[in-house]
Amino acid sequence: MDFFERQERARQNTGSLIFYFVLGVIAVTAMVCLSVAMVMPFFYLSAPELAYGDIRLHFAWAMGVTALATACLILGGSWLKTRALRREGGQGVARMLGGEPVSPDTTDLAERKLLNVVQEMAIASGLPSPPVYMLGREHGLNGFAAGYEPYFAVIGVTRGLVDFLNRDELQGVMGHEFSHILNGDMRLNIRLMGMVHGIMLISLTGRALVSASLGPGRRGRFSSSREGKFFLPGAVLGGLLMLVGFGGAFFANLIKAAVSRQREYLADAAAVQFTRNPKGVAGALKKIGGHALGSNMNSPLAAQASHMFFNWNASSFFERLLASHPPLSERIRRIDPLWDGKFPLVNEKVRLETALSDRIESASLAVGLLGPESGVSVEPEGVISKAGRLQAAYLDRAGRLLAAIPQELKARTGDPGQAQAVIHAMVLSWSDPRARQAQLDLIMNALPLDLYDLCRDLAPLTEKLDQACIPPLIDLCVPALRKLSPQGFSGFKSLLLKLIKADKRLGVYEWTLARIIIRHAARAHDGGRARFPTLFDLEPVSRECRVLLTGLARFSKGGVEKGFKAGASVLGLDLSPLEPGQCGLKEIGQSLEKLNSLSWLLKRKLLWAAAACVSSDGLVSPREGALLRAAADALECPMPPILPGQREVLCSN
Repeated sequence: MDFFERQERARQNTGSLIFYFVLGVIAVTAMVCLSVAMVMPFFYLSAPELAYGDIRLHFAWAMGVTALATACLILGGSWLKTRALRREGGQGVARMLGGEPVSPDTTDLAERKLLNVVQEMAIASGLPSPPVYMLGREHGLNGFAAGYEPYFAVIGVTRGLVDFLNRDELQGVMGHEFSHILNGDMRLNIRLMGMVHGIMLISLTGRALVSASLGPGRRGRFSSSREGKFFLPGAVLGGLLMLVGFGGAFFANLIKAAVSRQREYLADAAAVQFTRNPKGVAGALKKIGGHALGSNMNSPLAAQASHMFFNWNASSFFERLLASHPPLSERIRRIDPLWDGKFPLVNEKVRLETALSDRIESASLAVGLLGPESGVSVEPEGVISKAGRLQAAYLDRAGRLLAAIPQELKARTGDPGQAQAVIHAMVLSWSDPRARQAQLDLIMNALPLDLYDLCRDLAPLTEKLDQACIPPLIDLCVPALRKLSPQGFSGFKSLLLKLIKADKRLGVYEWTLARIIIRHAARAHDGGRARFPTLFDLEPVSRECRVLLTGLARFSKGGVEKGFKAGASVLGLDLSPLEPGQCGLKEIGQSLEKLNSLSWLLKRKLLWAAAACVSSDGLVSPREGALLRAAADALECPMPPILPGQREVLCSN
């Protein structure tokens, strides 16, 4: 399956989740009713005056109320958790587990290694670089990806993972997580987390009561922070709730196992294919097996997200039977059939050796060498088949692109204010000194003096930046721009558009840059929620298709008629090109907004038509590549760095 088929399949899998969820609700409700039924005879013994008929009626009424209350509790818990996850997204999951964001200007070499690997993966995948959260209090070896949409993913890792894994092994783990992002598993996992929470609510409440009764100090012993005594009533009540909620815990683990196990094998295989290094993923799994803590998580909330992690420790037979992840040995043997079955000893010596390799790597980081870009030959079907796909060639190029961006620019991408300065420096006019001065005046009037000075200081760096590095640099800035308040984003958007219009000309480069930045940053204010398709036929949007294909064909050297005909034949619609005044950049943008409501399979067809349109003359120029990438981005399709650069001559609209 390609990216579009995987996204369509992931949305359809919600039906199976609902089926399992209903079974879990029934099981927990039955357990609660059974518990109440076992207690009620003692109540009737204490009330001998009740007649047999009254007892039957009272019993039926009690069972009905219990079942209804339990179902409402489960559904309400699932709804509230799902609502919170939809509002907070992947960042909410990372914060729930104790994660703190890693700053792009960090001086910690292990964190620098982590950021570099994640940024390379993101560039190679055609996605904005996701925020990275460090779970500093977790010393087991683990990581996860969370979020509703690929463009709003969050990566979380434990401190142990970055301290004990070398770069190849960390790259394997991140390749595994990016596979989940692009395959639609991440969206499924976060929905599963909301559903499972309600099913496990009674069990989780009991566990919390037992934990509180044992005291926050040395849990498991008879100690309390208040009186130094074991609080028996709370522990007993908590134990009863855990017993009653056993059915919920059982079905929750059953659902996780049914949804997650096979996906872990597929993600391992994708990571190997992506990195071309089986030793990376296999080495990480072996180190988990050889580490004293394994992939253990200390957070009491981690069990709710167990299916999201790279691995999950299963200690008992029951846990292994319903584990959300396959056994370590099976995962390793699928990657390394010659493995001898022995796990290496992972101790302080390994951590020090890894730290030394991080220092050596940081000191020897090479600058990427990128040649000039011109028109390239592109097969339309090949462009679409590569979209949203992890391939080693993209990772190699992403590494060179990232290395070619000056560290001074990369370090500024994590702060919202400084990220604005980077973006504004990129749009300053280099060929028209008068327009450049007008732009600087606009920046001075809109931004604080320190950001204005920073923008001027960064301008020489952005001016010398390789054209192919512009899209990755934008992707690095997007997560920080999403942190802007609604008022701050409105001011940023207004200033960016004024800067672009300052020279009274609109070019493909400026249009593409502004459109991608504004679209990604603006979606932060709707929480990055999943957008469901509402259009399953091209007929209602035939005019928008004509606008897009005509606009793209205008930039094809093969001519408007030839380019439009090539695209329309893919769509299978009897269409004719529009007049030039009806398909400018503004009209293309408006059409793409509506076309984003298409189903994933129709988006694939549309992008195939767009690729056929711009490559009708046998080549795709940098300007055509910029437009095609902007169209793919508007349709939420990650486009890896397989097209020419973004900067090209100005054009009239």
